Amino acid sequence: KRKIMAKKRLKKYVVNADESDVFAISVVDAPAVESEFIALAKEKETLYFKDEEKHMLYGCALRTDFPMYRNSEKYGEYYIEFSKESVEKMARRFMKAGYQNNWTEGHQKEAEGLTVVESWIKTDPYKDKSIALGFGEECAVGSWFVGCYVDSNDIWEKVKNGSYRGFSVEALCSLDELEFNKVENNDNMEVDNETFWTKLKSVLAEAFG
Repeated sequence: KRKIMAKKRLKKYVVNADESDVFAISVVDAPAVESEFIALAKEKETLYFKDEEKHMLYGCALRTDFPMYRNSEKYGEYYIEFSKESVEKMARRFMKAGYQNNWTEGHQKEAEGLTVVESWIKTDPYKDKSIALGFGEECAVGSWFVGCYVDSNDIWEKVKNGSYRGFSVEALCSLDELEFNKVENNDNMEVDNETFWTKLKSVLAEAFG
C-alpha cells in the first residue's frame, strides 16, 4: 500500500543572467531539461545508425521558462528556472570564452573528443532548426540548442546503446528567489547529483538562505 505524502511548498529560483555562466556541458542518461538529443547518421535526419556515421549529436542544452525540480542533501527541494535573457547571455558567453571542448560524462569525469560545432537559440516555435531535426515543440522559444561532434568511439558507443540520452550543463549560477510552488511529493522525483553543486559559487548559499 502506497503512502500518500503531503504537499510541500517549494522555493522557486530564477537564474541571474548577469552573474551566471556555463563552463561545460555533460552527456548524461537523464537530462534535467527533459529533452533527449538526436544522433544523426550519414543520411539526413536519420534517427537510427548505419555503417557510415556522422558522429553528430543535437540537443537542448538550456531550456527556457521550464522549472526544473532539484533536490540535494544540502539545500533540500526547490525549482530552478532559466529565463530567455539568461539563456541567451550564458550561451553567448560560453561560445565567446572558447568552452566548446569543455565536456564531462555524467558530471563525474572530464570527457575528451567532444566539441560544440553548432550553437543556436530557438527563435520560432514551428520553423526552427530544432523542429527540422525532429525535436518537438516542448522546448520554448529562447531555448539553447547545440550540435556536438563526437570524435570518441567510446562515447559514441554509449550514445548508441542508450547510456547517454541528452545534455546537461555545468554552470556557476547566481539565483534570485521567484516564488513558492505547491507540488505533490512522490517517488518519481529525480534527485539532483550532488557533484554538480560542489562546483557552484558561494553565492548559492546566500540565495538559498
